[in-house]
Amino acid sequence: MQMATKYQTELALKALLIELNHSGQDLYKLIDDAILRMQQEKIFVKEDSYRERGGAEDVLFINVEAIAGKRPDIAPGNIENF
Repeated sequence: MQMATKYQTELALKALLIELNHSGQDLYKLIDDAILRMQQEKIFVKEDSYRERGGAEDVLFINVEAIAGKRPDIAPGNIENF
């Protein structure tokens, strides 16, 4: 299997997010769920790549904001309920 370049991966991510947005999906809920799953399942590209995972979260938010606009204002949740 051939490794995708950074740019190919970014293009694929953007295309997928655009299609999900076009189909009416709530991209912010989707990335919140994806980040939670990434944390729960300890998904890594390289072993112990915490910095890369944090960067991946930032990239998701940046791309979603560019596609779907800013996150709608919502009342902050209670940390005790998290």
